[in-house]
Amino acid sequence: MSKLKLWFLDVGHGDCTYISLPNDARMMIDCGCSDDHWPSKMLNYYKINKLVNPVNIPGEEFKYGLDKLVITHPHGDHISDIETIHDEIGFCWLCGAYREFIEKIPMEKMDFRKRNEKSVKKFITVVKNYTGKYDEKKDRTILANPPCSIQQRRFINYEEGMDLNELSWFSSFSIGGYKVLFTGDMTAAGIKKILALDSAEYFNKFVSGTTILKVPHHGRENGCSQELFDAFGGQPLLCIVSDEVLSEKNEGTSATQWYYDRTSEEEVLINGIKKNRRVLTTRSDKDIYVEIDEDGTLAVATNCFANDKETILNN
Repeated sequence: MSKLKLWFLDVGHGDCTYISLPNDARMMIDCGCSDDHWPSKMLNYYKINKLVNPVNIPGEEFKYGLDKLVITHPHGDHISDIETIHDEIGFCWLCGAYREFIEKIPMEKMDFRKRNEKSVKKFITVVKNYTGKYDEKKDRTILANPPCSIQQRRFINYEEGMDLNELSWFSSFSIGGYKVLFTGDMTAAGIKKILALDSAEYFNKFVSGTTILKVPHHGRENGCSQELFDAFGGQPLLCIVSDEVLSEKNEGTSATQWYYDRTSEEEVLINGIKKNRRVLTTRSDKDIYVEIDEDGTLAVATNCFANDKETILNN
């Protein structure tokens, strides 16, 4: 049975999700990390890299560990592992269309917390040097349909002085009657801007039917958008938050109750037991694994690397 597999990685205050599609195409959405560089260490440990186990892209002479890397928006906590992901793991397609405006964004806006200057500089270099000519016939993430349909889109274009969170690139994955939606760090104010644009009708169709939401902006209150939930046309089954223990690094990332109140009471199979958790967080659940079969079977595992993580980090 063909499956969509997603690992929502525990990267502290950051974002990173590794995705395996039913046709074995590999994606990563954001590559943020804490000081341990968990995403790249995990991929290397399981031999998901360009040297040992490259993806099989038709007619492609270079080797890559990932078919596609999606950067939702250029903030340091979403790109802090970019050097190793680029140099050791490798990716064929860089998704986000940053090249046309990357030089217009002041670096201090990308690294506004002054913690990821090296990563921001590397990301800028990667974007400027990226010359991959997109070929849909080689894009295995598109070829995964059927059974898994993928949509990707930015709804607000870059403007000087804008909130970079509003650049967030949306991705959705539909399979077996489920839709998983990624919204980057889009804010509630950004959703209102989108709904005032000519593309509002397309936006509503894009997010309609969402059953699993990757919660925007690490669960911050300013990401809580009733308009977004209204556009779903029903309550999602599960919300997943990438966050960490509250500190000065992530003030305001405590809106889990807001999402809990707007999520379905239907039970989900979590660690082999039917539960009504509604909201999972990397703060309490560590690395979170979601598996969806094309026949409509959904299963979730929390702390999914518990047995191997220490070994991986020390490898």
